[in-house]
Amino acid sequence: MEVSALLVTAGLRGLTAGAVLVIDGVNADELVDEAATGGYDPHRDAVAEGVARGSVVALDALRTLAEEAR
Repeated sequence: MEVSALLVTAGLRGLTAGAVLVIDGVNADELVDEAATGGYDPHRDAVAEGVARGSVVALDALRTLAEEAR
C-alpha cells in the first residue's frame, strides 16, 4: 500500500519513483502456528541477502536514471 501511494503521488507530480521490495518467502498462514514454525525471524540469511541484492538493484537504477538525465 505504501508503494502505491508513492507511485501515484510521483505520477501526479510528474516525478519518477520506484521501489525495491524484498520477499522472504514466508507464507502468512505459516505464521499462525508458532509452535510448528518456530516463529518468524526477519533476521534470517535469506532476508539479509535479499536486502543486499535489493540495495544493489536500487543503486544501479539510480545510476541509470542519473545517466539518462544528462
